[in-house]
Amino acid sequence: MIVKDEEESLPRCLSSVKDYVDEIVVVDTGSTDRTVEIARRFGAQIYHHPWEDNFSKHRNQSISYATGDWFMYLDADEEIVEGTGPLIREAIQNQKVDSITFEFISLYAGGKKSFHTQQRLFRNDRGIHFEGRIHNRIVGVKTTCLYPIKVLHHGYNVHHEKAKLKHERRIKILKREIEDDPQNPIHHHYLAASYLSVPDYEQAAQEALSAIDLADKRGEAGSFFYAWTHYIAAASLYHLGHLERAQKVCRLGLDRFPDDPDLHFVSCQIAFDQKDGVNLEKHAARYLALHDELTYKPEKRGMIHCVTFDQAWRIWWFMAMNDARGGRQQDYERKLNRAMETAPRRSEVYHTTGRYYMGSGDLKKASTELDRAFGEDPYNMDIIYSQIELFIHLGDEQGEINWWQELLKRFPESRLKMLQEVCKAFDEQRTPDARKLLKALLARWPQDKDALRLMAEYVREKEDLTDEVAYLRNLLPMARDERDLIIQVGLVLLRKNFHEEARDFLEKGVALKPDEPAAHLGLATIHWHRGNVELCVAELDQVLRLLGKPCKMEITVVEELGAICALIGELLLPNGDIDAAVMAYEMALEMNCHLTHVYQGLGLALKEIGRLKESLDHLQTALRLSPNTSEVLGQMGDVYRLMGNMKAAEFCYHKSQSI
Repeated sequence: MIVKDEEESLPRCLSSVKDYVDEIVVVDTGSTDRTVEIARRFGAQIYHHPWEDNFSKHRNQSISYATGDWFMYLDADEEIVEGTGPLIREAIQNQKVDSITFEFISLYAGGKKSFHTQQRLFRNDRGIHFEGRIHNRIVGVKTTCLYPIKVLHHGYNVHHEKAKLKHERRIKILKREIEDDPQNPIHHHYLAASYLSVPDYEQAAQEALSAIDLADKRGEAGSFFYAWTHYIAAASLYHLGHLERAQKVCRLGLDRFPDDPDLHFVSCQIAFDQKDGVNLEKHAARYLALHDELTYKPEKRGMIHCVTFDQAWRIWWFMAMNDARGGRQQDYERKLNRAMETAPRRSEVYHTTGRYYMGSGDLKKASTELDRAFGEDPYNMDIIYSQIELFIHLGDEQGEINWWQELLKRFPESRLKMLQEVCKAFDEQRTPDARKLLKALLARWPQDKDALRLMAEYVREKEDLTDEVAYLRNLLPMARDERDLIIQVGLVLLRKNFHEEARDFLEKGVALKPDEPAAHLGLATIHWHRGNVELCVAELDQVLRLLGKPCKMEITVVEELGAICALIGELLLPNGDIDAAVMAYEMALEMNCHLTHVYQGLGLALKEIGRLKESLDHLQTALRLSPNTSEVLGQMGDVYRLMGNMKAAEFCYHKSQSI
């Protein structure tokens, strides 16, 4: 064995094999967890070698320490299936072979399985060794024999982050292999297999087709190994929607490997999509016959790699739905029952049927089937995502939000992904999608700080905040940690005319951050609208002090108060506090301060925040009040240029210069 940081998997592996071997040799390549301690507990001989990005090198190191007549290798994420271990001792009595082939069942997330055979037990006196940096290739074997020694491989059934790290490591090493030996089809094959596991169908198809082409040039494309390559190419092209190209690869592959079940499986998928009932029945019959051989006649297996081993039910489903399309009701029901009987879970059949109807536009039938799927398996994330997609098609926003809430209730860990989706939706200007996700998040966790922050960003661009105010109020109890956000939300609510709610936020904000001019200005606006002039003046006085311009002027008419607001706008604009400057200028206008510089300042402030049409309206008003003002004309030219009206911009610039 070669290992590194395998404390979780190693006990299961060694427990399954310890009673059938004379010695356990472990090469550790730099573990920092309890791997070495666990190996010693099982009596293993431990050897330490630093990791060199070369699996075969370390595998050969492990062989060099083996003293038995035969050696077997396992990875830490594998285990011998109970009841088949004693066959190891029986197999090594065979004097006619120098290797023994095992049967492997790989387990994937979601309960899926694949089946393949692989040589794992070898004579230790014939120069047999490994080659290849990442996927070990046995060199020196002349004869082999298949024994029903079964191995479970758990390596694909791991947490997403661990799987991602393993994938990145494989890709890195394989690309280095291709740099060193670009004409070797095996490297391209394994790179294609790695891409398919992600899945990245575009890259998988490209690398698989390259591998087939290179193998053809070497005269090796008919070797059993490349049946898998043809499947990767055909399956990837199918998922990319290139049905004719996928069909061509399937035909080529089946000419070379007529008994490859995976190629018959993809041929069934293609025939179903093309509504080709004749080819569907032909490939389905052959697939099911081969599947029966794999299941019930192990003596006929030989070397094989079957990734669709647990997908036989889909063949029955294809045939059932094909009968449904042809109006053959009895055949449809019989074959659908066979699909139900052979599927690992009935929910998979309902789910697949629901997605089929959704894709064909029959949303009523899709809803029925997806409800059945959810009833059978309410903790299946894929089914919930399909329900969300269905309600998007139905245009039922509340139904969609309800299913997002269902997802969060059953999978709280999906919160982070949803927050990322909200940010992505905002970036892509899909504001309605972001809003729906936020509502679902806040219905589940009303005081989720991250969601509330995003909600505060969202409401800046929304006109009607009636639905959002209740959510935003949940920010108030956390005001001490979110002072700036509290003030920001208060100002947004003020702009949208939610004065009572805005006052709650701004009063809380100035209590925690009394040196924020915009918050005091917001409160001044609220007091003005409520008719409380004295409190309005007091807040404006505070703003001027904070801006370093205290004023002892006695206010006698409302226009003078408007002039104070205009002064505040002029002080805020150069400081970059544009929103507050807009609020100050708008207050000045409300207070009947209709002067040229007020309209001009408001026009400039609105230009800075992209409200170009309003900016132009106010600058034109300033020009009407003071005709032939070159500065205003130049500023109007800037706005026209930003609006893309170059003719009007040039006219304003020319007139400005002439004045």
